[in-house]
Amino acid sequence: MLPFDALAYIICSPYDVRLWQAQGASYQEMGRLREAIECLKRALLGADANEIAIALKLARLHNDLEETADAVAYHRRVINISRAMGMSYCHQSTVSSGDADCIGKPVAEWARSAMYVARYYYVLEGGDLELSGALLEMVAGSNSEDADAAADLLKRVKAAIGREEGGVVD
Repeated sequence: MLPFDALAYIICSPYDVRLWQAQGASYQEMGRLREAIECLKRALLGADANEIAIALKLARLHNDLEETADAVAYHRRVINISRAMGMSYCHQSTVSSGDADCIGKPVAEWARSAMYVARYYYVLEGGDLELSGALLEMVAGSNSEDADAAADLLKRVKAAIGREEGGVVD
């Protein structure tokens, strides 16, 4: 139960991102992950549209609760925002910047999310192997610390795609 002052503040400031993040962190420390998720979802409502830190926290919490599909959704949000931010940066910079350079700049920021999503779709029965392969190619071609692991998983994904195209599915 929240003290009256804290409850009154929440009622008066329903879109205060910092308040909801702090409340979520408190719930997480207490092991009340479901409540932490609800607070972070509220924080996301008032956050900047390009906010990825809260989405990463939500992905981790859903993973901790073994809600993999929800974790993947937040990881995909991180990837989409990060890639969109990288592209907008490149379009504002010099004309000589190529798209490959633009996509490569933020990869380290979202490489772990890409690996999570790629593994999910690789393991999932009937998963999107094309998406998995595309994400892994970007991470493998980057200077991120996950590049080697992405290259290894990419080989397995390509083999699985080859088996599917050949009519043999695991």
